[in-house]
Amino acid sequence: MQLPGMYPTVGGKIANGGPYGSVKDVYKLKNLSDDDIKQIKKYESKLTATPATGLDTLRGRDPYRRSFNM
Repeated sequence: MQLPGMYPTVGGKIANGGPYGSVKDVYKLKNLSDDDIKQIKKYESKLTATPATGLDTLRGRDPYRRSFNM
C-alpha cells in the first residue's frame, strides 16, 4: 500500500468529493473526521489535484460513450 491509512475510508471520501481545484480544497469536505485530516496532512505533499475530465470516475468510463460493452 502506497499511502497506509488512506484506503478505503479517507481515499473514498476524497474520491467521492472531487474534483478539486487544489489539494487544499480537500479539507473543505464536510464528512472528514479529525483522524481523516491527520492522515491527509501526513501525505499532502504526495497528493495532486487535476482538472475534471468528464469521465465517470466511479466506473472509469466515459458517460457520453454510447456503449460500454466494446
